[in-house]
Order: sequence, then C-alpha cells, then structure tokens
Amino acid sequence: MASGSSRGGHVSNGVIAAFCTLVLVPLIETALLVLTISLFSRVFRSSHGVAVASAVVWAVLHSLAWPPWGIIIAWVFYVMSRAYVAWRPLGSARAFFVVVFIHAAHNLIPALAILA
Repeated sequence: MASGSSRGGHVSNGVIAAFCTLVLVPLIETALLVLTISLFSRVFRSSHGVAVASAVVWAVLHSLAWPPWGIIIAWVFYVMSRAYVAWRPLGSARAFFVVVFIHAAHNLIPALAILA
C-alpha cells in the first residue's frame, strides 16, 4: 500500500488545510506584508508609523472575513511589521523568513486544531 494516511494513501483535507495554515499562508501573506511595508516606507519616516499603518491595513483585510478577527490580528501584524523592518538591514531574505517563521508560529495552534 502507498504511504500516506489510512485512507488508501490519500492526504486528508485536514492535513492540506494545516499545511496551508503553517506554510502557504505565512509565505503569501509575508510577501504581501513586505509590499505593504515598502509602500508605507515611502509615506512614513518612522518604523513605528510604518508598522502601525501596515497593522491597520492587515486588520481591516482580516476583519472582512470576521470583524473581531481584525482586532485580534492587529497586534500580530504590528509585531511582524516591526520584525521585518528591524531585520531588513541584515538582508531582505533573512527579514522575510524571520517574519514567515513568526507567522507560522502564530498559526501553529490553529493548525493543530485543524488536525485534531
């Protein structure tokens, strides 16, 4: 029998959703976050202003799915924005992956809940 789950080798929807939550979403949203930070860096001089503006945009976008989610997620995106700006002088790729890992760590509990 082929390797995989006990369903004849097919990967369950939960495993796919958990993978997306832990890997794909952090990669995609971090790429978009970097773009957002790049745009706001042209408007705001302080890293605090850039991070606040970025967090507000991401909070609004997440609130479109469920309004309280915007409030819940605002702080996380502020922290990720500050992390990117802080790590960027050491290299854009390094800063990108630091934020990807922060995002994945934040998504770990929901991913485990998906698998439960």
